[in-house]
Amino acid sequence: AARLLSERADPRLIRVVPRMVDTRLFQPPSVELALDDVKTVAFLGGREGGARSLAVVATVKALLQKLPDCRVLVLGTPSRAEKQLVEELGRRGLMERVVPVDVSVHGELVQALCAAHVVVVPAGAEGDVYGLPHRALEAMACGRAVVVTGAEASYKDVVQNGLHARVVAANAPDEIAGAIKALLDDDVARGALA
Repeated sequence: AARLLSERADPRLIRVVPRMVDTRLFQPPSVELALDDVKTVAFLGGREGGARSLAVVATVKALLQKLPDCRVLVLGTPSRAEKQLVEELGRRGLMERVVPVDVSVHGELVQALCAAHVVVVPAGAEGDVYGLPHRALEAMACGRAVVVTGAEASYKDVVQNGLHARVVAANAPDEIAGAIKALLDDDVARGALA
């Protein structure tokens, strides 16, 4: 990218910086309030339709079979493609157990992330990705345990599996649900990962 930009601008003015998260916005809550014993899982993505929506529905189904009392939030901006997600959830009898949460500004996203015990970022549902998704970094900045999907090799330069985040294969809903359940059942492991 820097090389292509240097054809149009003075290359001495170009500086490549790593992705950053605004920690003034994305930060853990100052006080953790436990109003009930229901564990909450937030999925970042799935409302945009396509293969990612189908992967989220399959994972939600597997998760709710393992943890029937779990609260599931699907975060994102409303879109026309969201109809596919709603239809799939309805077809599998899950619509009453899943809450789509509209997040269009950073404040809404921070509030939704802080309400979750575990945040799932279905990153590799449509093929190989390289580099941790920015949404995963924002969830980490909010002090949440993160499960990211994809090939572990894709994240080897930025995340150690089990130390910074849990990395699980993208097309394995039972494995993803198992990783989420393990984190929800073990407060110490979830706290260490967060």
